[in-house]
Amino acid sequence: MNRTAKILIIALTAVVLAGAVTFAVLYVNYNAVSFDYVSRQSHTGNSYLNIPVFGNKLMLSEGGNYSAPFDLGMKNLDVYDAVNSPIYAYAVFMAGKYKDGVQLTDYEVNNDGGKTLTVTLKGSADNGGQTVKIEKVFVFNIENASLDNLPAWTNRTDEDKEFYPI
Repeated sequence: MNRTAKILIIALTAVVLAGAVTFAVLYVNYNAVSFDYVSRQSHTGNSYLNIPVFGNKLMLSEGGNYSAPFDLGMKNLDVYDAVNSPIYAYAVFMAGKYKDGVQLTDYEVNNDGGKTLTVTLKGSADNGGQTVKIEKVFVFNIENASLDNLPAWTNRTDEDKEFYPI
């Protein structure tokens, strides 16, 4: 084999190897469960809802949509849905309860390092001409969260079944 052929084989091998390493790094990072978040803002009637949407930061786009090359990480959507679903259900429930007069304008997120995720939704509602404050705290156990160990909503009460019967 001549020198040019050897160099070409080495170069092609290096390119393939670099591609494989790049894909492996992407695969690991996209499939990692992390509770990053972006804001999802929506209007329903006269209501304004501003809530967090959780997911891996590599998958989350502005507005809370998910996308990833080769659908990497999409298998973990059920993990994030265990947190996102009750929060979204509450916001929509409140908009209906107060006839689209809810302003969920602010929220706080506290992740204590991967054990507990606390989300506090804040706002107000028009209750027949009277403004009432709204504040709802969600606490989730996210320690070792995975498809086999979905986050648990730990401060759920019987009253929460009104908007999230599951």
